[in-house]
Amino acid sequence: MASTWRCKSLVFLRTTSLFKQTLRPVSGSCILWKEKLTQSYVHQPSTMQFLGKTIGQALEDMSAKQPHREAFVFCSENIRKTYEEVLHDVRNAAAGFLSVGIGRGDRLGIWGPNSYDWVVTQLGASMIGAILVNINPGYRSAELNYCLNKAGVKAVVSAPNFRTSDYYAMIKENCPELENSQPGQLKSKGIPSLDTVIMLGEENLQGTFKFSEVIANGKSDHFQKVKELSEVLDFDNPINIQFTSGTTGFPKGCVLSHQTLLNNAYSIGLVCGYYKEGSRICLPIPLYHAFASTGGPMTTLVHPVPSIYPSPFFEPEATLKAIEQERVTSIYATPTIFVQMLNHPNFNKYNYETLTSGLMGGSPCPPELLKQVMSKMGAHDFMIGYGLTETGPAMTITPYDVPAEERITFVGNTIDHQELKVVDTESRKILPVNTQGEVCARGYNIMLGYWEDEEKTREAIDAAGWFSTGDLGTIDEHGRLRITGRIKDLIIRGGENIYPAEIENLLLGHPKVENAQVVGIPDDQWGEQVCACVILREGHPATSEEIIDFCKGKITHFKIPKYVVFVDSFPLTVTFKVKKFELRDLMVKELEDSN
Repeated sequence: MASTWRCKSLVFLRTTSLFKQTLRPVSGSCILWKEKLTQSYVHQPSTMQFLGKTIGQALEDMSAKQPHREAFVFCSENIRKTYEEVLHDVRNAAAGFLSVGIGRGDRLGIWGPNSYDWVVTQLGASMIGAILVNINPGYRSAELNYCLNKAGVKAVVSAPNFRTSDYYAMIKENCPELENSQPGQLKSKGIPSLDTVIMLGEENLQGTFKFSEVIANGKSDHFQKVKELSEVLDFDNPINIQFTSGTTGFPKGCVLSHQTLLNNAYSIGLVCGYYKEGSRICLPIPLYHAFASTGGPMTTLVHPVPSIYPSPFFEPEATLKAIEQERVTSIYATPTIFVQMLNHPNFNKYNYETLTSGLMGGSPCPPELLKQVMSKMGAHDFMIGYGLTETGPAMTITPYDVPAEERITFVGNTIDHQELKVVDTESRKILPVNTQGEVCARGYNIMLGYWEDEEKTREAIDAAGWFSTGDLGTIDEHGRLRITGRIKDLIIRGGENIYPAEIENLLLGHPKVENAQVVGIPDDQWGEQVCACVILREGHPATSEEIIDFCKGKITHFKIPKYVVFVDSFPLTVTFKVKKFELRDLMVKELEDSN
């Protein structure tokens, strides 16, 4: 994600705050460069003051100022909560977590689709200093095992199931001892750190607590402890672990602080104008993702703007319906989500008169798509964002008041208090403007590090605090960032990051596969699709369907190859490394010729 400029002059808006009237410069709307940049280094001058709060303090402050203002709406659950009601529920959850032995510094996993209980768990954990671990609801059993063990998760709050995923069964698969355990007393060889499983819903499942029982279990001493913790927790404390994959294909846990999440949300909200009366955000994206967990709940805590969740997982018509019924003014989504909404057969059935803006991120935005969003949905102030899980997530946002072509070409300018530079990939020297190199970032929003992985942290963040994104890009003379490619072999399908090494390692486990390489193939709807290039063992023929079926149930559905192409060899460098870009071009041509 990202921010932007208006390059004529510093523009001040007289804003009617819900708390007081102030003169405030438009956040990220201007860079006062007296001269054009010559080097690819830029920072965002800002009058934005850091909040200096923990997440719990932010909720308490907003509840005190706006107790009866609507904060969260979960349409499919028919739930509406004011700030006062949210604070009550969150305090109950915090006390309940303490009552079952979850405390400061413990890792608490949350696994399931979007729900009000997801948000209550997120905020309740922050109240007591427990570190929330976001778990992708699409994870299969092996992925869950790695995540829980890597973070040393002590307790997990989980939905019992969703769609084709039986979460309770997968937890039991990893911890068969659960069936003979009392709630809170699990001792598992598979996941030694895990002792408490808390299930959402009202079904009694062996070895687990019900979430509703836990949040009602807090006693006076637990509530007193919650109050005491709120006074000693620091905004620089780690409070969230969000997993992202590395080039090896193994997920790394990005550790984020209260300071990172709240101020990133605050900066985004200023750029998007959420201080304006009547603002309402729609989030059809999953809460486990940084885009939603920061852009939704955190934004609602620092700006008096309700966040609205149409359905547990993205459903096009549910989102279209929510825009109309909830009088949504802004929407966060990936390009793939917008494609599915615009192409829905009932698109014209709904009214979008209140929708004026939004933020698109997660993968590159096709120019024609932005034009359709603006013309068909009326969101003329739409913005494009860029960021990573490691950056909290937002780094840049395009301003709404620049031409659409500029919003498509660039991913904007830096958010408040952010530095960016583009460096030579070998020498690490800052490059002249409009010269491609690796994009690096420095600021409050950069993660504290990768959980229990000092080596990878040192590789990602240098001694001066610069984070290497792995993305290729340019900064122009006006400080605008353009993303041109990726150093890593990352595939982005519908906003989901897919790392080829993980799929390649799986394919190498097939008895007929001698070697495999995975590349991304351009796709109009999803951005990219997964293509597996497979060399078979001699005398062992196989079909594409056989390879695809082998992957099912072992990795998340969106990682399963869309295409399987059998080849005799891969293009190699002189040191026998696969030339991925050349292989990708060959596969694009191969698939075009076969159609």
